[in-house]
Amino acid sequence: MNFGKLTTPFTGLVRVLFVVLGFFGMHQAVQAQTDNLMIVKYVDWSSGSGVGVVIWNPTPNPVDLSKYQFRIFGNGATLAAGPTTTSNLSGILQPCATILVGNDSYVNTNCRNTASVNNFAPFTFGVNGNDIVVLTSTGNSNPAPTDPFQVIDAIGRIGYDAGNDNSQKVDNVNDALFKKKLERAPGNLARYSLTTGTYNPNVTNGPNIWPNNRTTNVTGWTVSSPVCLTNTWPAATATVNAGPDITLACKNLGPIAISGANAGGNNVVVEWSGGKGTFSNPNALNTTYTPSPQDFTRIKLTLRATSGCRQVTDQIIILNGDSTQKAAGLTFTPQNPKVGDTVTFRLQTASPGAVLTGDFNFGDGTPNQISTMVAKHAYRAKGIYNVKVAVKTAANCPLDSVFARVVVAEEPAPVAVKIPNIFTPNNDGHNDTFRPQLPATTAYELQVFNRWGVRIFESKQRDKEWDGKDVSDGVYHIHLKVTYVTGETAAYKVPVTIVR
Repeated sequence: MNFGKLTTPFTGLVRVLFVVLGFFGMHQAVQAQTDNLMIVKYVDWSSGSGVGVVIWNPTPNPVDLSKYQFRIFGNGATLAAGPTTTSNLSGILQPCATILVGNDSYVNTNCRNTASVNNFAPFTFGVNGNDIVVLTSTGNSNPAPTDPFQVIDAIGRIGYDAGNDNSQKVDNVNDALFKKKLERAPGNLARYSLTTGTYNPNVTNGPNIWPNNRTTNVTGWTVSSPVCLTNTWPAATATVNAGPDITLACKNLGPIAISGANAGGNNVVVEWSGGKGTFSNPNALNTTYTPSPQDFTRIKLTLRATSGCRQVTDQIIILNGDSTQKAAGLTFTPQNPKVGDTVTFRLQTASPGAVLTGDFNFGDGTPNQISTMVAKHAYRAKGIYNVKVAVKTAANCPLDSVFARVVVAEEPAPVAVKIPNIFTPNNDGHNDTFRPQLPATTAYELQVFNRWGVRIFESKQRDKEWDGKDVSDGVYHIHLKVTYVTGETAAYKVPVTIVR
């Protein structure tokens, strides 16, 4: 191993570089695929000088790089023995972003001027192909060299001297990783793994075996000739489709099945949101939604798919019934019915022209009457009746019920018709005006003539009575026409005498 210079911290701010996160396959999973940084590319240009590593933030949150380090385990150094060189990272790595960490002199000479390297942090120590590059974290910023650390990811196998162990070589070269470019295949999210502080000996051909039996195909990686690294990681976009919109003819407050949704990505997590109601399982693609009474007729639901640092959304609309037809109330006439009167009930609607059907319960124990807009009923006994009408639209969709309170009085005894034939307008407070006794009327016309046939008084109001003050005593002729509330009409012609 060529140690070069001693440990130096990485410098410079880490700029944000977003990449499209790629995954393959479709899952209805509930566990995020990664929760920490990953190494996605590595290159060793020449012995002891040119080394570059690209790390990627697969999480949905910014990562503080000052809590991470690169540690070099040289010439077979074990985890227990510790690294031969350590260098701290710095800056912030945004979600889905990558950064190239490399040997400053070589990258400056060969790669820094290319447009593809625009997020770079330098280090100055050298690495040979038999030295293991390990990404670690202490969990705290700017750690001391003696602070305990966790292995996050690695290139090579800690504790193995790849230069002397033929099983660790790539393409039979003397140094296993010497003069090679290694790139993680899109969708490969398998990390370097340790069991009880050592490399897992039970995995013989898995993605954490590094490298794999002296072939050019390290599991889950591609191996090629060394060239400058780009600090992007090509990938496909995660996808989500919330399925078709749902249209219901009638308003439904029960569970509404949502089907046809799908999401693409690696270990994708899905979550439904929106509306004022509840989901039977908001983390399932196919679920049910139960509307709340506070939901509008047009309910917008959102399906979000999260695959690590990548989130995509899609929406569906539930049209829950016809919002244009609403029962506005219930009216009835007459307002003060008597026993035996026919009461006419009318449904009122807030939508002009809407036709509603009501199931009328008149509150007196008689069978319900189903009728469109208007119903008629006669009560057989006095009392207070609470009327309830269950309303439906023309499409037989139930609407809110409407109510009315009807007070029915007894029919009064018939009033006999009495037309006086004499009255005494002498201001003694008794019989001073001509006042016929009649049942309730809807029309009234009184005319008074003298003996020569001249009309001397006329009234169309029952409370405007003839007082006879402007005429002398004698006989006069009464012509009276009335229309009673029953609809019956009558005409009376009688003489009346004034005596003072």
